[in-house]
Amino acid sequence: MRRSPTVAWLLMTPALLWIVGITIFPIAVAIGFSFTESAFGLGRMAWVGAANYLSALQSPDFWSAVGTSMIWLVGNLALQLSLPMVVALFLNRAFFGRDIARTIVLTPWIIPAIVAAIMWRWIMEPTVGVLNRVMGPVLHGPVQFLGDTRLALASIIGINTWRFAPFGIVLMLASLQTIPLEYYEAARIDGSSAFQEFRYVTFPMVGRIVWFVGLLGSVWVFNIVDLIWLLTQGGPGVATQTLPVLVYRTAFKTFRLGYASSMAVMSGLFLAIFGVVYFVFLQPKTDEAT
Repeated sequence: MRRSPTVAWLLMTPALLWIVGITIFPIAVAIGFSFTESAFGLGRMAWVGAANYLSALQSPDFWSAVGTSMIWLVGNLALQLSLPMVVALFLNRAFFGRDIARTIVLTPWIIPAIVAAIMWRWIMEPTVGVLNRVMGPVLHGPVQFLGDTRLALASIIGINTWRFAPFGIVLMLASLQTIPLEYYEAARIDGSSAFQEFRYVTFPMVGRIVWFVGLLGSVWVFNIVDLIWLLTQGGPGVATQTLPVLVYRTAFKTFRLGYASSMAVMSGLFLAIFGVVYFVFLQPKTDEAT
């Protein structure tokens, strides 16, 4: 029986309306706002053309936020692609309590951002925090992990890695379990070392998962606002003020919606270009994943 295209479109309509309502329409509104400005984001929107974009490109705060965003992105990805792989390799081995360990490792992923932020603020508190108490003899005094411009960004990168790592661990562990044991047995017969097994057997088989985690991680990490805002609000100074945090501060603290929208649009364009480059140049080759 031949199916009517009309029925197919009717079945897809709810999903299409949902996509338009939560994705396409807000993007269109943001682009429209980026060419306007109004007093405190209220009242009549005045058309200013490309003035908001030019103002952002000439602003030292904008370029400082871009630089901080790059450090934030690279630092997170370096940890969130390597640490999950190490933990997944460990959890893929047989040892007593492995199932319990696999369950515990998911805990950071299910903790809400507000809970994680409050918990880590107390852990890193300079006077009564557990981290300073434990490491006090080594650190020679209390350390302002979130209050020092030299440590704040690195500290938040560590906290965000703690939260994001379980996602990568689960995906990489699932991929590791699909590798036939015969491959490792053949490698051992050939006299391969543990490093050679990882390089020539393990990594080529999980390469696409690492690529996938890197792609999702890049988008998620770059757009994070809640954790940074709850921990430092972009401070001390502008040490942890990434571009999304600057957009949030501009839109909802100074109420310059047009100016904030222009920076948000440029941020979206950057992610789109990054995605294209990532797909074209970093996608694993077919023969490496088979």
